[in-house]
Amino acid sequence: MRLQLFLSFALTIVVGMVASWIMAVRTTDAEFAVLVSDSNYQRAELIAPSLLAEYESLGSWSAVQESLAQQIAHQVELAEMLPSLSFEIADMNGVSTFSIQHTPFSNDSDEDLTFAFQLLERFVDPQVIQQWLSPSLDRPPAIQVNANSFFVIQPNKTDNRLRRDTPFVIEPADISWTLTSITSAQQRGIVVGDDGQVVVDTSSELLGKKVDDSFISRGVPLYRNGAKIGTFVITSEDGVYTLEQNTFLQKVRQGYLVGGLISAGLALVLALFLAHQLSSPIRSLTAAAVRIQSGEWGYQVGFRARSDIGKLTLAFNEMSHHLAEQRHLRAQLVDDLAHELKTPLTLMRLETQGMADGLQTPQDAAEHLNQELEEVSELVSDLIFLASRDTAPTPQMDWIDLNMVVTSAVRRFEGSASEGRILKFTPTDDLPPIYGDAYLIQRAISNLIANAIRYTPRGGEITLMTTRETDTLQVIVKDSGEGIPSEHLPHIFERFYRADSSRSRQSGGRGLGLAIVKQIMQQHQGQVLVESQVGQGSTFRLVWSV
Repeated sequence: MRLQLFLSFALTIVVGMVASWIMAVRTTDAEFAVLVSDSNYQRAELIAPSLLAEYESLGSWSAVQESLAQQIAHQVELAEMLPSLSFEIADMNGVSTFSIQHTPFSNDSDEDLTFAFQLLERFVDPQVIQQWLSPSLDRPPAIQVNANSFFVIQPNKTDNRLRRDTPFVIEPADISWTLTSITSAQQRGIVVGDDGQVVVDTSSELLGKKVDDSFISRGVPLYRNGAKIGTFVITSEDGVYTLEQNTFLQKVRQGYLVGGLISAGLALVLALFLAHQLSSPIRSLTAAAVRIQSGEWGYQVGFRARSDIGKLTLAFNEMSHHLAEQRHLRAQLVDDLAHELKTPLTLMRLETQGMADGLQTPQDAAEHLNQELEEVSELVSDLIFLASRDTAPTPQMDWIDLNMVVTSAVRRFEGSASEGRILKFTPTDDLPPIYGDAYLIQRAISNLIANAIRYTPRGGEITLMTTRETDTLQVIVKDSGEGIPSEHLPHIFERFYRADSSRSRQSGGRGLGLAIVKQIMQQHQGQVLVESQVGQGSTFRLVWSV
């Protein structure tokens, strides 16, 4: 079991560690997968030829970056003046129509800026847009646009410049406007040189800084005369990790791995310790059970009471003690039965032998035999009662009047009390009924009366009374007999126990009456109590909770 517990702990820890490390790696790597999406890659592939043409035209990446910075500044200036302008652009072609209509601005700057950026994305020169939006015009002019070619950009092989194929743009198209159109979608364009340094950045934040190879691998390579001159990547605005940042992330990953391994090692040691702590008490219980099975009754196991295993061990020890006690009682019961049966059987054998030898008449022998048989019959009856009550179902419970039950029990002994003993009953009025078996309760009271008569000399007094305390009902049986020594009081309710076996035998006691009383009270969730002093008599109390 210890091995199974250890393996369970170990497997849980290892799985948790591996899952944490995988999540850490996937979390950092997923940044590029999210920020450099497939759509951005496809867009970069479309723009890459134009970007190469711009590089050929200007001669260096720094020139491309400088042109880009100027156009971005122009774009910002245009955006600032848009709220004061109104415009309308319409296609008068008549064949294929393309129209963009925008009503005069209504203090909705977000809508105005969005429309202006749409124009920029379609490669319309800001100067042309500014002319269209000129506030000096009394009314916006109608401008004819060839809709079929409005979105088209093509490299011009003559001067390696891009030209917009529209009648209104006669200046060569600058690739910077292609790049700046990316910013309208909250994206950024980056060109990484062959040495890993950023040479073009639409936001200008990472110029001159190195980025990680994992970022470069997600871009479109740019070649000139067969030689790679850079990589073009379109990503989200914050979708770039510099080499320093990526180094930090690598250290974080390594830290996860090393820390996870150390934690796993410590956790495995802890798992081994916990497995031992959990399995050791169980192995001890198993060994104890084997010892009890081999006959070592009452064997006890050490335990820690506060733990759950400790509680289980405590219950096991109590069970072991109870089994040992029951085994002892069973052996004692057999001895007591042998002793109880031996005496009447011996007397009956002597009576029959005396009758055969002519020492007494058959009538006298029959009378003596009948007395002994009656004694044996009562003994067997009591034993059957005790045995049946150990396994019997719930008593026949009902609401009963306690005073009436006591009165019925007292009437059975009026003849015995007349033999020089005073027997009286003092009831308490207005007692509430109790829930119980009337026959069993009457038998318990009768056994107490019989016991009191047996040990009270002639001229003595036996008093019964019922009483109600704060939360209990009681039946009290008090006698003025010889009393019981204190060392015998804890044992008088055990089967066949007698404080003085010879006197009990002479007086007819069998050592079962008080055991029957105790068992009946336990079946009624009550208890029997005794107080006694030698020479002053005894007081028995039957107590029920109210």
